[in-house]
Amino acid sequence: MQTGVRYYVVRGDSSVAAFVAGRGSLDQTGFHIVGAHTDSPGLRLKPRAPHTAEGLTRLGVEVYGGPILATFADRDLGLAGRINLRSAEGVKTLRVRFDEPLVRLPNLAFI
Repeated sequence: MQTGVRYYVVRGDSSVAAFVAGRGSLDQTGFHIVGAHTDSPGLRLKPRAPHTAEGLTRLGVEVYGGPILATFADRDLGLAGRINLRSAEGVKTLRVRFDEPLVRLPNLAFI
């Protein structure tokens, strides 16, 4: 690594780490770390998510982060993310995004 040069590393198609190599030796100049993330709060599909009963298919989801759930209710929602497929050659990861809305999270009426 050359001093003063900017570098970055991509891990797993989802994480990026960027840094600048310091201008002096680590024991003399030390180092500074800054961190941030851009994960959006939302709903993640559970493994084996679909369940069909009474002519209706439901998807099992889990809450990720701290979403304001009222903003997800009573609106068309799309699906996007990564799918891991297991085969004889190993595990293959695919990125998917459905442009058309596929699901709706109903807002239940209070009784």
